[in-house]
Amino acid sequence: MDLLEVRHLVRPLHNPMMKAQVQGQLFTVENGVVSLQTERGLWVIPAGHVGWVPSLHVHGMVSHGKVRGLQLSFSQEWSRGLMPPEPKVVSLTPLLQGLLTEMPLSDNEPYLQVFADAFARKPLPALFLPMPSDPRLLAMTTQLVQNPANDADLDAWASNTGIPRRTLTRRFLKETGLSFAQWRQQMRLLLALEQLADGEALAVVAQKVGYQSVSAFIQVFRRALGITPKALFA
Repeated sequence: MDLLEVRHLVRPLHNPMMKAQVQGQLFTVENGVVSLQTERGLWVIPAGHVGWVPSLHVHGMVSHGKVRGLQLSFSQEWSRGLMPPEPKVVSLTPLLQGLLTEMPLSDNEPYLQVFADAFARKPLPALFLPMPSDPRLLAMTTQLVQNPANDADLDAWASNTGIPRRTLTRRFLKETGLSFAQWRQQMRLLLALEQLADGEALAVVAQKVGYQSVSAFIQVFRRALGITPKALFA
C-alpha cells in the first residue's frame, strides 16, 4: 500500500527544526499558508496549492494563519519511484484535486500513477526562494530576508560584501538561478504571503516588504500568482 495516511490540517504547524521523514509527504492547502524550509531555500504553499516533500528530504515546516488542508503520507518506494526528487509546489488543479478526493486508501495504484504524472507536468509558480551557499552571498540574502524593504542596489551590496559588481552579479545568478532583482522580488512576495496569512493589513504588508504603493504590490502579486491578494485570502 503506497498511500499510508491522510490527516486533516486543522491545527497550526510549528516544526522549524529541520529533519527528514521516511515517507514522502504531500500537503494541500485550502486556507492559510504553509512554509517549508529546506537546505536549499524556502518554499511557500498558499491556499489553492499543493506541496510535495520527498522521502528523506531534510526540512522544517511552519504554518501561517488559520491553516486548513490535508497531509498525505506515501511509501518511500512510491515517493522515490514516481514523484520528483526535490520539493515542488504547484497550483491545485481540478484534476489533482479530484484524484486526491476520490483516491481510496487501498487499491489506489491507478490514481497514484495519474496523479504523479499530472503533478510532474505542472509548471512551477514563483513560490521558491533559493538561498546561496557562498558565505558572503548568504549573509547578504539573510539581511534582506530580515529587512525586505531594504532597497540597496547591487553597487551598494558589492561594496558591502567586498565582491566586485560583475562578479557578484555572475555568482548570484549561478548560485540561485535568479538575477538579484528577480530574487528580491520573489523574496518580497513569499514574505508577504506569510504576513497576509497571519492577518496583517495589505497596505502594511506592502510597505513592510518594500513597495511604495499598494497598487504596485498588487500588480507584482497578480503577475506571479494569477490572483490578487484579496481574492487569495478572501
